[in-house]
Amino acid sequence: MEWRRSAIQRRRTYAITLNFALPGLMGLLSLVDPTSQTVWRVSFATVAVVGAFALSTLGWPGHSRATSSLLVAAACLAAAVLYALTAVVAISPSVLGTLGVNLKGLQAEAILVSLQVFLGVNVAWLLMFDEVTD
Repeated sequence: MEWRRSAIQRRRTYAITLNFALPGLMGLLSLVDPTSQTVWRVSFATVAVVGAFALSTLGWPGHSRATSSLLVAAACLAAAVLYALTAVVAISPSVLGTLGVNLKGLQAEAILVSLQVFLGVNVAWLLMFDEVTD
């Protein structure tokens, strides 16, 4: 069966698309005014909140209990957590110092977004070899 006829595969594919589109959107919005901390913080926080919500709801395996479905669900949950952390750091970069992390807010954001993209690449690779079951 083709992927486009499978509701589960379409939902998974959209989650992967978001894993790449949202970090790009964060970066582009933050370039509206590169000299403004407020612009990058608001753009990262807003997009990260949307990403956390979307990926926490998109990744559930539905009726499928296949290993790949469970891995995709776990990856989407991990992505949602990374987005939630991105939002927290964007909203309050001082939380890093409180936690003993010796990074600036933008440095932590770069690491979190890089992890997000890395996760997306791996989930996309996994889905490339997935069997369509419904």
